[in-house]
Amino acid sequence: MTFKPSIYQQNVFNFIQSGNGNGVIKAVAGAGKTTTIIQALSLIPTNKRILMLAFNKNIANELKEKVPYHVEVSTFHSCGFASLRNSSRARVQVKSNKVFNIIKSNMTWDERTVYGAYVSKLVSLAKSVGMGVLVPDTYSEWMEIINHHDLLQFNSNPSFEIDTLIDYASTVLRESNRDRRVIDFDDMLLFTLLYKSQYKQYDFVFIDEAQDTNGVQREILKKLLSPQGRLIAVGDPYQSIYGFRGADSTAMDMIVSDFGSTVLPLSISYRCSKQVVEEANKYMPDIQSFDKAPEGSVKDLDKYSVETFSSEDAILCRNTAPLIKMAYSLISKRVPVTVLGRDIGAGLITFIKSFKTSSIKELVQKMSDWYDTEKLKAEESGNESKFESQSDKYESVLIFIEQVDGDSVTNLIDCIESLFSDDETQNLTLATIHKSKGLEWHNVFILDKDRFFPKWAKKPWMIEQERNIVYVAVTRAKRNLTYIRGSAWK
Repeated sequence: MTFKPSIYQQNVFNFIQSGNGNGVIKAVAGAGKTTTIIQALSLIPTNKRILMLAFNKNIANELKEKVPYHVEVSTFHSCGFASLRNSSRARVQVKSNKVFNIIKSNMTWDERTVYGAYVSKLVSLAKSVGMGVLVPDTYSEWMEIINHHDLLQFNSNPSFEIDTLIDYASTVLRESNRDRRVIDFDDMLLFTLLYKSQYKQYDFVFIDEAQDTNGVQREILKKLLSPQGRLIAVGDPYQSIYGFRGADSTAMDMIVSDFGSTVLPLSISYRCSKQVVEEANKYMPDIQSFDKAPEGSVKDLDKYSVETFSSEDAILCRNTAPLIKMAYSLISKRVPVTVLGRDIGAGLITFIKSFKTSSIKELVQKMSDWYDTEKLKAEESGNESKFESQSDKYESVLIFIEQVDGDSVTNLIDCIESLFSDDETQNLTLATIHKSKGLEWHNVFILDKDRFFPKWAKKPWMIEQERNIVYVAVTRAKRNLTYIRGSAWK
């Protein structure tokens, strides 16, 4: 079938072929972004050096099968790692626990108990902003990170001192930066700037999911471009939901500003039905429905049965615990399900192992004591962001415990591993909204919508991220969107 571009897509193609300078393509959910990128790449002469940057390795592998033969496909971290290996005479080792090991060597057990987790998170965020390279390693810059991410909102320890935290974090970051032979995931990018590694340069650099970039990544983009090279950044600022990892909530605007980019919209959603687009308009005013899109539906469902769901549908929720509970409700009714996210399962297993017990009975008691302590801290501080995540893990593990026979933690871990997957199957899919990003289903059920906009999200960028989470959830639906509540079986 002949590809017939929309007026928005044609404007992009004209800009690639006849325009000049850098461009930012703001693509709404379901706008045919990948199709547009592939077509645009095919319009560039084969003698041009072209790089396509994907959000992660899985997407990169998918794109390699679709792009023209002369286009290189990679991720930021693959480019960074290659740059470091080519620039270093010594062998570079990747160790994800690098920062943890430095913390262990610089802090006593008691100090780690009070400051360790905060130092680890703070150092990672500092690396994402380019501390010591793009911004100075100063007290005010550390405080900027702490305040922006509200890192201390749960801390009620009277012996906790911010100055001590910053001293530890600065010490750990500097020691990490001095060790060039061992790197972690953050170092793959930061070290290329810190040690001025050379990058291969390109005439065109395309980047997907540009809304999820940070300051270090934008600086790397400059190094990837040849002197007359052109950047084409594609993304949707309303799908920016990774601020907690260090991505800038204003990343798209920063690219427009830093690179003097022309903004090109892709405003028509070919994925979503008219009713779903109307629902999405509550959170993103610029999204438009395709004139030939089906009407579709958006509704609240008070009661549901096994027949309500099919194997081609998805149930999405902001939190993990309600999904697990729903999964076992469905399994008990002989409905095969898949819960997306092996890393979520791995996180629950790490949480369980931290209590160092082989007995489920003892685990329950230790978790209960831990939960009461953390709940009291949250109530005293009046903040609930971190506690929500901790509570979600706690509740999730309790649900799994209900499914296990006997008192063995090993059996509990096996139970968790058996439920989570990273592969879409022919089963009914359950997923957190973060895990659903980039996916789509004909019928989507959103579980417990009252979990949106939690009261701990107080800072403007956090409220904006919450709005984006709802928008992402809504626009996973191609035809029908239904809101449901847990435990509402007929």
